[in-house]
Amino acid sequence: MIQKNRIMTKKGIIIFDRNIDVEKTQENGKKVCEAYAPLIQQRIRLKMRLPLHTGSLIQVSSDIKSGNGIESEYINRIMKEGDQVDCFLNYIDEMIEMDEKAGKYLKYKLVDELTDEEIALKLGVSRRALYGIKPNAYFRIAIWSHQVAYIKENTYEFIFNYAGLYERLK
Repeated sequence: MIQKNRIMTKKGIIIFDRNIDVEKTQENGKKVCEAYAPLIQQRIRLKMRLPLHTGSLIQVSSDIKSGNGIESEYINRIMKEGDQVDCFLNYIDEMIEMDEKAGKYLKYKLVDELTDEEIALKLGVSRRALYGIKPNAYFRIAIWSHQVAYIKENTYEFIFNYAGLYERLK
């Protein structure tokens, strides 16, 4: 897959062609999954211990004008910071809608902690077919986490000789 990219500098334009390194990207996706696996298991254990199945409870006043500064700070921080583990799990759920077998593979592997043999039985595919599903799942995770590996092939640089050309091309 070739992706054209262009960088505009004050001296000129740099255009380069990139190919995606599929194997390296799949490996990056696998590393992302391995990094999230203990966090997912920790989140599951936490949800099982809590009676309300929530990560945190914050009591805030309904009056906006007289709200406590600390309460406002907590609310702003929670709104700005997305919970990455939940975002990851939500993406796996979205992946099930896009590519059912790849999404279910990740869900069985990371959430249920099943082996490849058990996952193949649950998906109703052979182990050989599962080896075709795994790279696709890891590739999608690498794209989601912005861990795509590129191969830089060609670079073309155009230098502007005319001084006002840069301002005109902006």
